[in-house]
Amino acid sequence: MAVPARNRHRFSSCGRQPRWPILPRPISSPRLPHPTRSAMTAPTDSGYRQSHQGCGTEYHSQFSDNPRRRMMWQIEQAMLEDVLESTRQQSPVGINYLDFACGTGRVLGFVSEHTNTATGVDVSDSMLEVAATSAPGAELISADIT
Repeated sequence: MAVPARNRHRFSSCGRQPRWPILPRPISSPRLPHPTRSAMTAPTDSGYRQSHQGCGTEYHSQFSDNPRRRMMWQIEQAMLEDVLESTRQQSPVGINYLDFACGTGRVLGFVSEHTNTATGVDVSDSMLEVAATSAPGAELISADIT
């Protein structure tokens, strides 16, 4: 089957046809309106801070109670081990780890076992209470970083 001349590859030499048909470019979709600066910052004014207050234990238990989240955590741990190993090879003096929005300390606790120092910062005191048990050797700071 011959490809019509209008669909021939424009850079082909000697009139050779490409092995695949060249499809027309997709019609571009209409542009969506860009959000205003106030619309982008509105949720951080109170929504995030309020949504994470008082739910540390419930949030943390999802990673052991929910099979899918438990599996994802196992994958994340393997990835973290790879990152830690490559970082250790590049930094002979060791690793100092800072975790912004550390939440319940799930990642902080895992990483802190492989670092010189580990510090977690979060806005939610209930999340930090759980982090104190998840990452016992880490320094925990209650602060709003938004």
